[in-house]
Amino acid sequence: MPTVEAVSRTDAGLAAELRTSVMRLRRRLSVERHPDNQLSIGSMVVPGLLHRNDAQTVGELARAEKVQPPSMTRTVTSPEDGGFVTRRPHETDGRRVVVEITDWGARRCWPTASAGTRGSPCS
Repeated sequence: MPTVEAVSRTDAGLAAELRTSVMRLRRRLSVERHPDNQLSIGSMVVPGLLHRNDAQTVGELARAEKVQPPSMTRTVTSPEDGGFVTRRPHETDGRRVVVEITDWGARRCWPTASAGTRGSPCS
């Protein structure tokens, strides 16, 4: 019978430990979210991507998160309703929509960004 140390040193063992750690972290982030934060953990990814990568189309956001564009369209709705992001028509392709973080969304999610640092996610 292998020991715990031997099992965790295999690729499968390390993957299992990482999976468990990520699940614990997600639970902890959910519990410790600021009570005024109306965004779900899933929709908090949208302002985060836009803060790091500037304005993007729904398709670009979907590719970044490895989901289908219709799913990302639904995911963008909550941050948009909360004023974190806004949608606008693409400059050259009327079929596409560009999503960008609002000034309020950037200040709310990254209050230290004005000091030139990339701060914490939405509190």
